[in-house]
Amino acid sequence: LNIMHLAWLNQCVGHYNHRYFYLTLIFMWLCCIYVVYGMRECFIDHYRIEGSVVPWCMAMENKLCYAKWLCHYETNISTKCEMEQETCRELVSGRMVQYLILVEFFVALAIVVGLLWLIYSHGKIISNGETSIEYYINLATAKKFAMRRKVYMNPYDFGWKKNWKSFLGIDDFRGDFFKKIIIPSVYQPNGDGLSWPFAFSLDELLPHVQRQT
Repeated sequence: LNIMHLAWLNQCVGHYNHRYFYLTLIFMWLCCIYVVYGMRECFIDHYRIEGSVVPWCMAMENKLCYAKWLCHYETNISTKCEMEQETCRELVSGRMVQYLILVEFFVALAIVVGLLWLIYSHGKIISNGETSIEYYINLATAKKFAMRRKVYMNPYDFGWKKNWKSFLGIDDFRGDFFKKIIIPSVYQPNGDGLSWPFAFSLDELLPHVQRQT
């Protein structure tokens, strides 16, 4: 079965949603890259807290329609000043927004690093025609075959190019890349997820090994 349990989603990523899961990782990673790259100068300014740096609230007061609401420039801030003097000063000076900018940058950067590992690991098993479960099974089987001086061959590995075409459910990268990958689509993947074709014929499958030279 083509299933991979993922605790983060509280469900199994299988034949019918593996493609959506992987593309979601790609697009989320690109979005976080955009956030990190786009706010790098703003982050550096607020991280250093130099005297010549204009706070975000002051710089965006007349440029963004929601800046006054976010920075609490409205007159209702006076009621908070009476009860919480220190909190009021921090809100007016933009300290809270400064902290939010730092948190946003670090969270986006952490997601970039974490997703990069996840994208690489899934990309590797997809290129080899495996699932995460089959990866460990094939790894253990390959070690057993190596002890017998034989090489284990994955019977479902058609080569990285055909494996990716099968995974994405496309026939031509150039023709289908935009309409089936970039644009959200709901087409069904190839096969039923229960039975899979072998990469080589039955005569080659029975030995299933090649002696090392």
